[in-house]
Formats: sequence, C-alpha cells, structure tokens
Amino acid sequence: MRKKLVITTAICALLLTGCATDVPDLSGIDSRKASEYMAGELLKHDSNYDYGLEYDHAILNPTPTPQPTVAPTPTAKPKDNAASQSPQSPDQSNNTDGNTDEVTMQQVALSEIYGVKDTEVRFVSSSMKSSLGDDYAYFKAAKGKKLLLLYFRVKNTGAKESKINLAAVKPQYQLVVDGANAGELQQTIAEGDLQYFDRKVASGKSKQGVLVFQVDDSFQLDKASLTVTKDGKQATMALK
Repeated sequence: MRKKLVITTAICALLLTGCATDVPDLSGIDSRKASEYMAGELLKHDSNYDYGLEYDHAILNPTPTPQPTVAPTPTAKPKDNAASQSPQSPDQSNNTDGNTDEVTMQQVALSEIYGVKDTEVRFVSSSMKSSLGDDYAYFKAAKGKKLLLLYFRVKNTGAKESKINLAAVKPQYQLVVDGANAGELQQTIAEGDLQYFDRKVASGKSKQGVLVFQVDDSFQLDKASLTVTKDGKQATMALK
C-alpha cells in the first residue's frame, strides 16, 4: 500500500509540473522540493506510515532576512548660555584684575611687637656713617653705599633686674621709602644689635640697641621709615 502511494504521488507531481500552463517554470531543485512536499503531505495521513518524508521546511518557508534598524540621529539642543556659565566666586568677582588685597597689619607700639614683660623699646635717633668702629666691631660700607645706624632705648620697667631677650622674638625689620624697600639689614656683632639683644638690665635702667642698614649714597633720611612686623602686628617709625 505504501509503495502504491509513493508511486501515485510521484506520477501526480510529474503531471502537474509538465501539463499546467499557468504554473510558473520551476528549476530542477524547486520541482524536487515540491514533489517531496506533496508526497510528505500524503504520507502523513497514512496510518501505516509513521514518519513521512523528511524535508527542509525552512526552504519552503524561508525566514525573511532581518533588516538593520536605523536609529534616529538625536538633534543637539541649543545651550543656555546663562545656565552653562558657572557662577563666579566672590573672590573672582572682587579680583577681576588678578590682584589680591594686601594684608592689613595691626599698628602697635614697638614694645608690643617684642611682647617682653616689663620691657620698653623705643626708637631714639639715626645717623649716617661710612664705617663702624670704637664701641663696634669694624664694619665698612661697600663702594657707593653708606651705613645707616638706628639707635634704640631698651628699658627695664620692672621692680628688679632682669635679663631682656629680644633676639628670641625674631621680628622682620624693613627700611622703607615711598612704600619700597630702601636698604639691606646688616648682621653685625655690634654691642646692642637688636637682632641678637640678650642682656641683663637693672630695674629702671636702659641699654642702647642698634640696627645697621646699608643704603645708597643718595639715600634721603627724611623720606624713610622703619617697619617692624611680627604675627600680623606692625610698628612704624619715621626716621629722624
């Protein structure tokens, strides 16, 4: 019975492919696949045939080739100039020229700069010399320069003798003319040099202190001042 069905199906397939004028021309492979399909459909209904013919259903019903999906190009949004600009910091707004504010010094008396108990330090006078001698170790100014000597009085205001140490404070000394540095502070071994002052002073008595600057020959004393600064405090003295 099964052989008869196969033969019958093959004959039908040949008749269909050869006689019908309205059926489009098929290649040899297409005709073979069509015959296998019809034979398989017939054999599926045969109770004596369990499996039917095997054929490639994917060829008869090909899966369409997926086409790539083109993603739409995002349109750039215009930037908000006001929002894109970062807020200006207070420091930037106050310093558009790049300059920073000068630190304001607290103006105090010279004695407060040193802060030594029961001690008063006062500027007394000044003088110009070419060299130091006599009571001072010999020290000579360079060519085209002069030595400016500034004298101070260091007094013990306490009730008993005490050792006054000004050297430990280490303030900054600067000779100024029209806001600019006008001389170089010299390190000497002169007795009483305030940079190294550490001496015993009797109660109510004073010792002389001194600072030595090297200045140009053209230096004008009446336009100069001395500033002594320490920890945000400053003492300013006009020279005389």
